[in-house]
Amino acid sequence: MPEIGMALDIFNLRRQLCAAPNMREAFGVTLRALTDLGASEFSYGALTKTGLAARPIAIDLFHASLDAPLLAKLGGKGRYENDLTGARAVAGLDTDWSEDRHWDHATPAQLAQSAREMDMGFSQGYTFVLGQSGGTTFAAGVGMGGLTAPEFARHWPQLSAQVQAILQVLDGYFQNDKALQRASGRTGICAHYALSPREKDVLCWLARGLRPDEIAQVLGVGYRTVDKYIVAARAKLGARTRDHAVAKAMVLGLISP
Repeated sequence: MPEIGMALDIFNLRRQLCAAPNMREAFGVTLRALTDLGASEFSYGALTKTGLAARPIAIDLFHASLDAPLLAKLGGKGRYENDLTGARAVAGLDTDWSEDRHWDHATPAQLAQSAREMDMGFSQGYTFVLGQSGGTTFAAGVGMGGLTAPEFARHWPQLSAQVQAILQVLDGYFQNDKALQRASGRTGICAHYALSPREKDVLCWLARGLRPDEIAQVLGVGYRTVDKYIVAARAKLGARTRDHAVAKAMVLGLISP
């Protein structure tokens, strides 16, 4: 049982990832941090929509801690086409695997895939949307098999923020790994992280607790101008909310509080 409520040293984790010589080691660092919180497995990848039905497909499954035979039994990369969590991810929605209401409108193929996953022990966990760039969604799934069902229900509201922070650090490391971008041909992948100096200023003031109207006074600009900077920063970071943008900018090392 992990120590619930443990302090998560995100900045130390980011230093470890930056020191990792390759992506395999970076994923190992991430998996160890997640395991300390009760995770039993995790996967990280990019998905996109295809066709009129907007079915999600995995364009890259960068890492899965499951061994190859077990991953193959789950359908491999192709499972995302029939996986409800993948369909929700490309729509920008996180998914609690144990939340029954998510499956109320699932397709027969998605229900069949869910049944296979349940039979293999993947009954509790969470899929996080980490960011979106153009038509690509970056997401991670974390199985919490290290916790009993009652422990998961009781502690997940607190643990989820720590798990998401770990995954955001990994996503930031990957997005900024230029050597990996060259190897994969994805050279434009981190262009949306190029925050302007004023966008960084606004996020820094938000991180320090100022409201947008207060930031406008500090910078000597109008409230709508500050709002435009926030909107632009959110778009570049693939963040869903203002707070998400601040958190992501911090774990990426783009700003400091």
